[in-house]
Amino acid sequence: MLEHSISDEQAGIIEEVIGDLTGSLKRPKRAPLKSVVPTSDDLALMANQKVLTVIEASRILRLSRMATYEAVWNGDIPSVYVGRRILVPVAALKAMLGETDAREANGEVAA
Repeated sequence: MLEHSISDEQAGIIEEVIGDLTGSLKRPKRAPLKSVVPTSDDLALMANQKVLTVIEASRILRLSRMATYEAVWNGDIPSVYVGRRILVPVAALKAMLGETDAREANGEVAA
């Protein structure tokens, strides 16, 4: 069996290199998440538009962008596909939230 001996100087260099390597493997800290609280502009947009983008709907619903897309894909949030673009009808969104009756969401006029 071979025995290797290293000097104190070499051991110090090795420890320094290993310390540098472990320091570079640490993940940088992430920035805090932004708040998705709807602003008055978002609510005014909902009042004046017939459809919303998924991002606009996510702000109003206070959901993350990914959670909103998953809800759209699962059919939990009503949506319309126009080509590759996904739009959320405001009337259907209001009906889902219980703000209007179902006839208004379907475009029918209450008698």
